Amino acid sequence: MRDAKTEELKNHVGHGVKVRMDDEGNILVKRVSKSNVYVKITSAGEDTSIGNDILKLSNCALEIDKPVKLFDMKKFQNNVSRELHRAYPDRRRLEVQCLSVMAFVKNEPELLDSPIWVLIINVVALDMLKSKLPPDDPYYCGLRARVPKFVNSKKNKTDGGPLSPKIPSFQPPHPNGGSKSLHPLHNQLPPKWHAGSFDSGMGVYSSLKTLLTPQD
Repeated sequence: MRDAKTEELKNHVGHGVKVRMDDEGNILVKRVSKSNVYVKITSAGEDTSIGNDILKLSNCALEIDKPVKLFDMKKFQNNVSRELHRAYPDRRRLEVQCLSVMAFVKNEPELLDSPIWVLIINVVALDMLKSKLPPDDPYYCGLRARVPKFVNSKKNKTDGGPLSPKIPSFQPPHPNGGSKSLHPLHNQLPPKWHAGSFDSGMGVYSSLKTLLTPQD
């Protein structure tokens, strides 16, 4: 059951847009709706993979029945190459470019204020980014946590292998003056479970959260 306002906006959208990916990895979009369709810029300046034909349009409003590049793979590859030459590459800056957003009928300054909008996650570009710029060290990534490299290198220098910490034990005196043997697990500390969060694509969803959060 749709309310009257939703049905009205749906009629304005009509057939919306057609989206497809070509053999080169570009995402092409063609507006077939009679109402306006706006491409929202997710990153400013040169840090965008939106096609130049869209950026030249007023308010990035698509022209009807004219296919344009919503995502330019060659442009994205150039941005990745430029980012890798920086002293501290910013993976989030590149991940945001893999998100394409379109708003229908109305172009509101804040994305969440738009009545109808869609977001496309470019998995192909994310896979390419993963091969060029591996994710952050999983030491702090929940169930994927591992021992840091400097610990492994230190461990290799020792002949006796990894050393386990010795936990001091205390045995209370026996009432008859003798000694009583305790269970070997009596004085062991309880295990400390990892407090990190589960690894569920944290980079992408963090970028998406940043994109959808209104800025002051």
